[in-house]
Amino acid sequence: MLLRFVFIFLMPSIWTTIAHGQSAIILKGKVTDETHQPISSATVVDVKSGRGTYSDQQGNFSLGISIESTTLRISHVGFKDKEYDITATELQHAITNSISIEIILTTSPVEISPVEVFANKQIRAYDKPWIPIIDFGFAGSNLLLLAYEKKKYDVRLVNGDDSILLQTTLSFTPESLFNDCLDQLHVLSADSNYRISILSDTLLIAGSSNRIDFDIVVLPCVAATEKALYVRKLGAHNQSEFYIESNRHSDDDRLFAEVRDSIGEQGAEEEIEKVLGLSGYANAQMAEIFSSADLNLSRAYMNDLWFYQEIRTIPIYDPLKKIRDSLYLFNHVRGRLSVYDEDGKIFRVLPLTYAKDKNWNKQIVVDESNEDVYMAFISNGYITLKKFDLSSGNFVSETQLDEVLFPESIKIRNGIAYYLRQHSGEYPGYNIFMQHLN
Repeated sequence: MLLRFVFIFLMPSIWTTIAHGQSAIILKGKVTDETHQPISSATVVDVKSGRGTYSDQQGNFSLGISIESTTLRISHVGFKDKEYDITATELQHAITNSISIEIILTTSPVEISPVEVFANKQIRAYDKPWIPIIDFGFAGSNLLLLAYEKKKYDVRLVNGDDSILLQTTLSFTPESLFNDCLDQLHVLSADSNYRISILSDTLLIAGSSNRIDFDIVVLPCVAATEKALYVRKLGAHNQSEFYIESNRHSDDDRLFAEVRDSIGEQGAEEEIEKVLGLSGYANAQMAEIFSSADLNLSRAYMNDLWFYQEIRTIPIYDPLKKIRDSLYLFNHVRGRLSVYDEDGKIFRVLPLTYAKDKNWNKQIVVDESNEDVYMAFISNGYITLKKFDLSSGNFVSETQLDEVLFPESIKIRNGIAYYLRQHSGEYPGYNIFMQHLN
């Protein structure tokens, strides 16, 4: 099977462009297969500028390129990448004549291994079940635990033999651990943030700051490269996400990517209009005199308000993650994975299909050692972790977490899943368990 890539230079305003000395044109085209059916999510990149785009559901695309020789790179899953040189002569010819350039991509079948299902058993990662674990993280080959023992909270660094290497008692009630986009560890309380520093002979908890400031400044940073930080912001009704690229060496910021669920946004807008329309009856149930009609309207107001706050405004989940040397935007709204290099230039787009699975748990977990990617699926309370191949967009293996309902804080290191589960039996609180994934 062949993929037909047609570039059409149709520039009715090209004379205006030349007259004003402009140096760029809009390249428009369409992606089809050999039967002329449109192909979506094919990637087109101008190698010289690094700018890129992808074909839409109708196979159409447009890309701004300079009026000088350049090279286009075209790729699509299941086909060999193709580079096509556009010469200055061709561009000058396009000024006076509409031309069509056809590029044919040859198939490159993707080897898809049969999904392997592993039935490894869970074991305790910290074999002291009488000590409740609030949260955990990794520090090299060791575990960093937020624990509660003898009516005191502490942070402890433990090795594979459960021996405590370093330990510091806390003077406050902690909520969780957090590893920021610059790989700095924090311990969070309800109103404060503290930095964790692991020295050769000391586990230092210092640098208290306001939790509100932390949530505004540090928490939204989702990825970092040598050149930029990437910050996530939510839009109207939490139904859109904006990723801002902030240059680390200057004050320059730019919109890096945007994801918008227009259907969810419209539904939330309609719901809040209903709530506002009934707001006059918000306190009817507390009034000394009210009619049954007013009471019914007050109940409708409370129901609609709850639905808006708890259902309609659930944030969409389209994370941007730095994996190895690239940035990956998992756009579940549009069903595609966009891949960028460290300069923030797109070079590949893959289709995503798992987001339509009703059992998908809206959770992506990256192995903190080898950076393999896993998707979490849930069925009847049990979690299955499926290993995701970033090059093909397919799952290559899966493992169900053994004998555990609704595990919390799932993290992966070296192909081993670690998670918290509530201990049933004589010991209260959560314990930390682990299970090999392959």
